[in-house]
Amino acid sequence: MKTGEIIKMLINAGNYEKVRATISDQFINFIKENLPTDYDYIAEKEQEYQDLIKKVKTMNETKLQTPKKVILFSNGNTACFDDKGEQIPELQQKGTIQCWLEWMETKGIDPLKIEMINTVINGKDCLLKPFKTEFGWNYEII
Repeated sequence: MKTGEIIKMLINAGNYEKVRATISDQFINFIKENLPTDYDYIAEKEQEYQDLIKKVKTMNETKLQTPKKVILFSNGNTACFDDKGEQIPELQQKGTIQCWLEWMETKGIDPLKIEMINTVINGKDCLLKPFKTEFGWNYEII
């Protein structure tokens, strides 16, 4: 694959991280140093990718404590607490609904355009109103 094709692939990637994981850091540095105008098209996504890699490396190097208390909610969310009652966010995963909203987006569907999203909570039919934050998808129950 030619350099220009790889750059186009990165620019047009729906999932930059997935595509970027197949390309070496040395090649990205080559683009940055020798093709700065082309690099500008991916600079923001590349910075986000590098921040993500840094965060993952930090998490892998940090030994997490065993939580004293864990709550598993019916919507798939979790809450983990240490011996002082403080939450341990690194051990808490996204809930089923948030994962579904992300999955819909990967299929090219904008969850904000879905007219009605229903769920059942404690036997009661509820509407969900999705919204997106800088951290990803979330929702409120209406």
